[in-house]
Amino acid sequence: MTIEYEARNGAFLGGRFRNDGRMLAGDYINGDFQLVFGEDPDKGPKPCTAGFGAEERRSGEAPRLFLLTAGHCYKELGQEVWRAEYDGNAVVPYSDAGKSEVGTVRRSAFQYFVGSTRTDGAAIRITQGGIVPIAIWGWDGQPLPTKPAMTAKKGNALCFSGAISGNVSCGRVVARSRRYTGTTEVYAVGGYWVKFREDDRPGKGDSGAPVWNKRTGRSVGLISAGRPEGTFEETLVAPLIHPGFARPGELPGILHGPSMEPIQLKLGE
Repeated sequence: MTIEYEARNGAFLGGRFRNDGRMLAGDYINGDFQLVFGEDPDKGPKPCTAGFGAEERRSGEAPRLFLLTAGHCYKELGQEVWRAEYDGNAVVPYSDAGKSEVGTVRRSAFQYFVGSTRTDGAAIRITQGGIVPIAIWGWDGQPLPTKPAMTAKKGNALCFSGAISGNVSCGRVVARSRRYTGTTEVYAVGGYWVKFREDDRPGKGDSGAPVWNKRTGRSVGLISAGRPEGTFEETLVAPLIHPGFARPGELPGILHGPSMEPIQLKLGE
């Protein structure tokens, strides 16, 4: 683990906006915006949040490394994703001068799926060493090691770490759904609906943020969407693995989606 700390207080250098060093789940990322019919052609790049690191282990070969994020952030295979220092520009706050490459989207459980099996996740291929996250941006910037994936139940306390809101907060699972239908697009994604405190909810740009169980620290999913339209009163968390309430073939989980191929979380120490 190659994380650098300041000598005085242990704060992570550069915060969530950095263009070098090992990433943390919860860091800022950006990528080319894929225009949808009827949307503003000048919308520009789309900031999102880095999720967990992942890997595909191969017998006798080095593992392939990935960064997970929400599939709706970067929908097309081959899209470039980068990171950068925050430049403080109030007009174009994410113009990303000095940006550095993270990788390209190689697998998507959101855009490329089989039948009704679809979930809100994508895998960005990372070819550089010492980049893929093995820990989460936690409270006060302290890294929390990535732990194995688990499912969640109604009433469980789940936490998230969002790059754009800067929030690290927890809420309760209040509902579950096998399929969520939005007003502009059908998301056969489903997952866990979590109610966060009003002043600590995920905001725009927090999509893809890591979500974990508060009690055990184990990884649960990624921030996906909010409801009702235009608010994040309740937040949909896309599961990493198939939840028990879903039918076989539904919600296979980001790690086990047919178009994601076999990958697993890159765990911390």
